[in-house]
Amino acid sequence: MKHKEKKVIDPLVSIVVITYNSSKYVLETLESAKAQTYKNIELIISDDCSTDNTVIICEKWLKENKDRFVRTKLITVEKNSGIPKNCNRGLFKAEGEWVKPIAGDDALMENCIKDNMDFVKSNKEVAFCFSDYEAYKDSFEESNLTIYRNDSDARSKQFSELDNKFQLKVIIRNIIIHGPATFYKRNKFLEIGGYDECYSFVEDRTTFFNWLLAGNKFYYLSKKTIKYRININSITNIKGADNLYINDFYVKFRDLIYERFYSYFTIKEKMYFHVSYKYFSFFKKDDRLNLFMKVFRRLWYFLVQNGEKENHYALNKYYKEYNKRKL
Repeated sequence: MKHKEKKVIDPLVSIVVITYNSSKYVLETLESAKAQTYKNIELIISDDCSTDNTVIICEKWLKENKDRFVRTKLITVEKNSGIPKNCNRGLFKAEGEWVKPIAGDDALMENCIKDNMDFVKSNKEVAFCFSDYEAYKDSFEESNLTIYRNDSDARSKQFSELDNKFQLKVIIRNIIIHGPATFYKRNKFLEIGGYDECYSFVEDRTTFFNWLLAGNKFYYLSKKTIKYRININSITNIKGADNLYINDFYVKFRDLIYERFYSYFTIKEKMYFHVSYKYFSFFKKDDRLNLFMKVFRRLWYFLVQNGEKENHYALNKYYKEYNKRKL
């Protein structure tokens, strides 16, 4: 008598959709979750007190499509609390072994979960990976597809090859990992407390730093798994009349850098940081400058750009240093 073969059940994956006033795009996000070729999925939507009809749209869609998923849940709050807390609400309600976070204005490619799961299954040491992505200006039409970063794949591969110590050196100076393209083991991520809630306007930089401080490592999946929307109205994309001015988000972000990473900087890096920090607090968008001050501003901005280049090329610097030490 033949024994019945046990059916192998794929690990449960939680897709956690993070929304805030996402009514214009959220249906595309939800439909992309529904279209996944990987089947064992739960869908969690965490909304951060949207003032539009995002919640109504999500409630209606979940009612019509809940049978596609093992489990669904919509989380709402009465007061806006910021990005990382919203991410954590979704994370803490998830039950999957693995978590795929996605913003309510981005979309998953149909093999996103399958590609990530194939990658972690074939690499048992992986608890947190990130992949590549396609970036679009506002809508996911081919005409809006843009090259967001020419050297993205090469830089990501370099970063993934580094050990924990050198990945930490890079993250302190430059963000290499694209948050929407991340995929991680839930229990392992919960060990670091989930997303860092210290800064309401950003969820990735300090969280990735905490992951590395705990002795973990990032791995790179060399596939495009998501469609990322470059929203022209995003706070990270709005700039002034020219590149010499920058919005309040960047000023707040520089405060974050000072509080969390400044102590790790070299003397040269600290000098460039202050040159940049003082520049953006000294010059305002509505300043009416005479000719001398305009020239002075140009020269000062030149130094700011040099400091930005130092951070941008930190990966190359530490990648070379890492490989020398391996020899």
